[in-house]
Amino acid sequence: MQVTQESLVFAYHAGEEVVAVLDAAEAFDMERGVAVPAVCLPRWTIGAIAACLDRGRRPAYVLRFLHHGSPCLCIIDEAAIEGVA
Repeated sequence: MQVTQESLVFAYHAGEEVVAVLDAAEAFDMERGVAVPAVCLPRWTIGAIAACLDRGRRPAYVLRFLHHGSPCLCIIDEAAIEGVA
């Protein structure tokens, strides 16, 4: 029996700047070392993809962006990305 493993295809790559919707995203403020609740985030942001992730066989991304001047990270699904900035 042969088992074939499908490769997950990512539409975006590390380093690309994208426009992303942050609805329900939970972010982490890297400078302050604290979580940023979703209600405190803007509806959307422009950020850079830091890494690509396999989230249960669905493409997801670690997004790096600035929030009130502080660098933040969050994980978003590919569907949350509107396109390249």
